[in-house]
Amino acid sequence: MRTEVTPVPTIRLGVAGGNRAFILTNDNAHISARGFDFYLPGHDWSNLRLAAALAWPKNTDRHERLAHLDHRAIHRPFSENTADWAPFDLANYRQLVAERKQQIWIEFQQPVDGKATIVIEGQDGTRIRNLVSGRSFTAGNHRVRWDGLDEKGRLVSPGNYHWRGITHPGIEPHYLMNFANGGEETIRPWGPNHGVLHDATTNGQLVFFAAPVTEGGWALLSLDADGKLVQGYEHQQGFGIGHNAIAADAQYLYCAQDGFGWGGTRGIDFGSDAWTSAWKLTVARYDIETGKVVEFPGRQRAFEADTMDVGPGSAHKDLRQYNLAGLALLDGKLYVGSRRQNAVLVFDAETGKQLHAIPVQCPRHLAATPSDVLAATDRGVVRLSDRKLLIEAREMELSGITVAPSGDILVSDRKSHQIYCYGPSGRRLATIGTPGGPYAGVYDRTRMVNPAGITFGPDGKLWVTEERWNPKRILAWDLTKSEVVYEKFGMPHYGGSGSGFDTENHRRWIGLGCLWDVDFETHQARPTHVLAQEEGHFRYYHPDSYSFFYEKGRTFLATRGKIALISKLFEDGTIRDLAAVSNTEQFSYGCNWKPPQSYIDAFYELWPELREKEWPGGKGNQGKPYAQRQQTGVLWVDRNGDGKPQKEEFDFGPKGYEFGGGAWGHRPGEMQSHLGGLNPRRERVERGRHWIRSAVARRGSPGGWIRRRTARAALVSEANASARPGRLV
Repeated sequence: MRTEVTPVPTIRLGVAGGNRAFILTNDNAHISARGFDFYLPGHDWSNLRLAAALAWPKNTDRHERLAHLDHRAIHRPFSENTADWAPFDLANYRQLVAERKQQIWIEFQQPVDGKATIVIEGQDGTRIRNLVSGRSFTAGNHRVRWDGLDEKGRLVSPGNYHWRGITHPGIEPHYLMNFANGGEETIRPWGPNHGVLHDATTNGQLVFFAAPVTEGGWALLSLDADGKLVQGYEHQQGFGIGHNAIAADAQYLYCAQDGFGWGGTRGIDFGSDAWTSAWKLTVARYDIETGKVVEFPGRQRAFEADTMDVGPGSAHKDLRQYNLAGLALLDGKLYVGSRRQNAVLVFDAETGKQLHAIPVQCPRHLAATPSDVLAATDRGVVRLSDRKLLIEAREMELSGITVAPSGDILVSDRKSHQIYCYGPSGRRLATIGTPGGPYAGVYDRTRMVNPAGITFGPDGKLWVTEERWNPKRILAWDLTKSEVVYEKFGMPHYGGSGSGFDTENHRRWIGLGCLWDVDFETHQARPTHVLAQEEGHFRYYHPDSYSFFYEKGRTFLATRGKIALISKLFEDGTIRDLAAVSNTEQFSYGCNWKPPQSYIDAFYELWPELREKEWPGGKGNQGKPYAQRQQTGVLWVDRNGDGKPQKEEFDFGPKGYEFGGGAWGHRPGEMQSHLGGLNPRRERVERGRHWIRSAVARRGSPGGWIRRRTARAALVSEANASARPGRLV
């Protein structure tokens, strides 16, 4: 029996045959470096049975039993019941040994640790078998076995064959660079992946930013004056992840949170027309240097500033409007805006105890001056000390406010997508940024989209957050030059999704909804074009990856993800979506459970009886019949060429038909996709494949897409009829 003998294990070997049985131990064995040798008397061993158990004395946790049929764990003791020992065909074993002696072995020397490839060829050089392909070997002598079969598993004819091989050290990847990740030197995440940064503040030394939620990276963070990550701060579990605001002093970063917390919707009956829940507005604080939470008195991780009932059974039915309306810090006091109370609540920053409340109608955001606090409200900027309206802004949608070192007041406006600078008297002094808002085409770094939090950094730059994904960034302005002097992009979506590169042009990449020029020589990258005005396909869909395809002089993008989608890429750097396929659940999930209304209308046109099962407020696919698992397949084709979904452009399969789904999607290998499915009888569609292919449209418009069938549910009806029993693979 061959086994390791350093140290020598104790062994019990059971041997049975005919009417005789032996249990042998170390005392019966000749022990050598090869293992154990046992000698038994001559006997009829035709019905031989064997079993063994070993234990290593210096490692009492290691016990192994072999050739037992009692299905007990490997570490259990040796069984003395011969019925538990495994049969052993001695004649068959002898034949196997003889056959192995006739096997064809190829011996070779691997010069270095690395890879080896060995092929078998006929006398005329014809490839017979790829025997070893890029397998790892250590340096030294090795041998591999050829079983005499060719590449298709057929036994070769007798004859002369030779082998050839190549070896190499292997390919080792070396980190070169990343892009769309804030310019950080490594791939460590610097910002949030599930959201965008909303608020910004400073303590005169660092610049701080906040997002409501993240799963990777940081939702709370500090940067130095040059935009490099200094510290991340862990959002506290159990508090709201819908909206937040921040303020800072020399020692602490304060963060106010609002909305549902993680798991905060458990127990809510969203099917009810009168459900209610409570949003707690909380404030936590962090040590700026260490990043650790600093509790308030009473071991409170955060103090509760306000509570607002929400839901259809409450006075606050709109879940898109939060209670939190800004956070500011002045002279040891925290100012927390409450839209529910139409007030700014004032707290002691050390203890978290409320001191008083200042009535302010419809507050939105707060900012501190050296001697006062300003509130950006629905009607403009109000000074809290005397409630004087300093800046009239009824035509704006104020999304941020800050005060310059000079005393000038700056506000960001979501309507014009610009920032306005006012003197202390309220006179407008300057407009910052190119107007226009969301756009597609050539990238313009001065054209902001949804500017939100604003603050001045320690060196005087104006930092701005944008609530957008294409591209996701924060930026800094030098107002003396009226120039954007710094952009920090990313961090990317969850898992770095939404990327891709052009195999015909290795410098052209996709990321954050943009085309990028990635220079591997200088390790620099810059966005060149915004693909579409909307942040995602169907507004909300961000695929896992993109692939480039070329056909008849045109460029197309194919996505992998919850929705398989084809888009045409134009020379101006914009795209137009052409066709998409998925199932009802994954299509809705890919659209963040908010698919286009035209999709919903098309679904209910087919199944109007399901509309009564819809109810608002549900999480995920709750209360959404059009988003249920295993509902059916869905196909969209841009028939009118506008790149937007209309009701008549959606086709569905029969109800209960599984088609086109998959959380991780279908990776396109070419412009022609074959997508199988299962009918309700759990039979696989064999010939029912729908072709999605770019072609010159019959209507004459370049890049058009034509459906061969127009009847509703033609997507899978014929396929269903031709299905055969099988399984989805």
